[in-house]
Amino acid sequence: MEESNSETHFNMLQLIGYSRVKNSLALSMEEALMIEHTHVILANPDSPAVHQLEAKINKLVYKLYGLTAGEIAIVEVNKI
Repeated sequence: MEESNSETHFNMLQLIGYSRVKNSLALSMEEALMIEHTHVILANPDSPAVHQLEAKINKLVYKLYGLTAGEIAIVEVNKI
């Protein structure tokens, strides 16, 4: 009996670990958001939304690198 595509997909997830796939997809989504925000900023550098988009990018980067609140505070204080 042949496996269906969904069974094959499920077996693949079991092999590589569902949590790894889930984490990888989450990172990809966050990276895509950072790229999207960056493109908007570069296309409209004088837009009033730039500051808000930069703040969103910063939060995504902090999450991506797993920074603690203390580490974030150090980065925020030392911004150029």
